[in-house]
Amino acid sequence: MSPARASSDSLSGTLSRALVRALQRFDLEARVSEAFDEISPRTDSSLRVIAIGKAARAMARGLTRSRQSHVREGLLIEPTGWPAARLKGRWTELTAAHPIPNTASVRAGLACLEFVARGADEPLVVLVSGGASSLVCAPHESTSLREKQRVTRALLSRGA
Repeated sequence: MSPARASSDSLSGTLSRALVRALQRFDLEARVSEAFDEISPRTDSSLRVIAIGKAARAMARGLTRSRQSHVREGLLIEPTGWPAARLKGRWTELTAAHPIPNTASVRAGLACLEFVARGADEPLVVLVSGGASSLVCAPHESTSLREKQRVTRALLSRGA
C-alpha cells in the first residue's frame, strides 16, 4: 500500500470514529425520545417504523425508548460495518453501502417499498438521517444501478 493510500485510509477511519463520537455526544436518541414523549398517541394505536441513515439506530432507539409498546414492527437500514447492538422488539435490520449505492442498497430500497405496501392503512413513522439516498436505492426502471453509481461518484468528486 502506498503511503498516500495508507494516509487516506487512516484519515477515513479517524473521521468515521469522530462522526460516531459526535453523534453520541449529540445524543440523538434522547432528542427523538423527548420529541415522541410530547406526542400523545391513542393508547390502542400501534406504529410501524422505518429508520434509515447513519443515525438510524440512535433515532430508532429513541423512538422505542418512548414508544416501545406502540412499535408493532420496524425496518432499520444503516451503513455496512457500523458497530451496533440489536434493537429490542420486532425490527428487521439491514445494511447497505454508503456513499456509493450497491446491490444491498437496491435490496434495502425494495424492502422499504414492500414494508410500506404491507401496511398501507396503518400509521407509519419514517426517521431519516444522512446517507439515506445511498442506503436505500430504488432506481427507476429506465435507470440502472451502474448509472446511479456513476452519477453519485461524479457528484461526490465535485463536492456534493
